[in-house]
Amino acid sequence: MRRLAWSALGLLAGLSACQPVPAAQSTGLSVVTTVNIITDLAGQIGGERVQVQGLMGAGVDPHLYKASAGDVRRLTQARVVLYGGHHLEGKLGEVLEGLVQRPGVQVSAVMEAVPEGRLLMHSGAVDPHLWFDPTLWKYAATATAEALSEADPAGRTLYQNNLQEYLRQLDDLDRWSAGQLGQIPPERRMLVTAHDAFGYFCRRYDFEVRGGAGHQHRGRGQRAGGQRPGRRDAAPADSRHLRGKHGVAPHGAGSGGGTWLDGPARR
Repeated sequence: MRRLAWSALGLLAGLSACQPVPAAQSTGLSVVTTVNIITDLAGQIGGERVQVQGLMGAGVDPHLYKASAGDVRRLTQARVVLYGGHHLEGKLGEVLEGLVQRPGVQVSAVMEAVPEGRLLMHSGAVDPHLWFDPTLWKYAATATAEALSEADPAGRTLYQNNLQEYLRQLDDLDRWSAGQLGQIPPERRMLVTAHDAFGYFCRRYDFEVRGGAGHQHRGRGQRAGGQRPGRRDAAPADSRHLRGKHGVAPHGAGSGGGTWLDGPARR
């Protein structure tokens, strides 16, 4: 196993990148995606039968992204459009929803396949950052395979085979993460962040969230039915609280203070 400077959270943030995505082909089913994790997901499931174009690269904030004229053209010319949903894409949402009634375009909000009872709420809206729980991302993967199969029935067997392999890799990642993070005593599991994006990770692996000093943290959120999940939120953290703690710090993690873990072996 190669030594990697990854925390478990870093692995989950890139959980869909289990294998290299095939380069876009000059021919194939035309698929347009929004955020990079869905771009990768489409490539993993579609393989050589698809030509995937992603609108947003790594580091782009999907909540603030505005569609360009070129984006709209790519969306309207695609055979399949895959996006997250639950308002992840923010300002792009109206454009995406307008494609649903367009003939000849298969449109799928892949994250909306997750059952309502497993969603978290923040300020009255669904928390869309569910890829931090591999067991939830499996629903998005299944929805992706179904959308591709609907648009390209001849490729259904390939898509389903790729899906099963992808789901197996997600199961491996989940087991590895649970095993590694489970070695940290429950009372010492802390995640320090300045962004309310890690509620699903904390619920899945029993962490508590601490906002950085001066950060107004909204808390872990609620399930869609109103019940609060998992462990209780803590107050904002400072350096005194962090001494002797084991946890993961997704913002600026390379500066030390977190627990760094070996990544699972890739096949």
